[in-house]
Amino acid sequence: MTSYSGNRSVPGCSVRLSAIFGIARPPCVGVKMAGFISPYVNLVRNAFSVMRHNGGVIGSVWTLLRAGDLREGTLVGVDQFGNKYFENKKYFYARHRWVEFGDKQKSWWEPDASQIPPEWHRWIHCIGEHPPTEVPLTNPKFKQEHRINFSGNSKENYVPYTTTPPKIESWQPPKNTPS
Repeated sequence: MTSYSGNRSVPGCSVRLSAIFGIARPPCVGVKMAGFISPYVNLVRNAFSVMRHNGGVIGSVWTLLRAGDLREGTLVGVDQFGNKYFENKKYFYARHRWVEFGDKQKSWWEPDASQIPPEWHRWIHCIGEHPPTEVPLTNPKFKQEHRINFSGNSKENYVPYTTTPPKIESWQPPKNTPS
């Protein structure tokens, strides 16, 4: 077994490397190069971590197609509709909280913000610091059950009817009677 006889400490050398190389302390040639490559190694490591969080390569491709963004965070809670809420304090202030919608049939390609219940809306828009899993909201008597907005995207949308007669009546062609 070879040992390193130098008495100066070299930054970047670790015991784990010495166990790999089989020497007491490796000479760590090229320490300046390690400082240059280290940010790129961290970038690749973070990229693999985010890909793992989003379901591997295929899951990451689907997430990119659907949401246009890959993120990694801690699961804060799940609401009654199956929406998953995440948070990562390393991201910018307005982008550190997000939701993955649970109803894959209705909201896979066109997610709608009305699918978020009011208590989670408060948390995701940073109106309150604590999620409803930690500090639940008090329910007033007048509160109704949350429903998503169906306007323009289903058969359940609201279509108002007119109560005034039309100003112009359509022309009806005369019926031909056989003579």
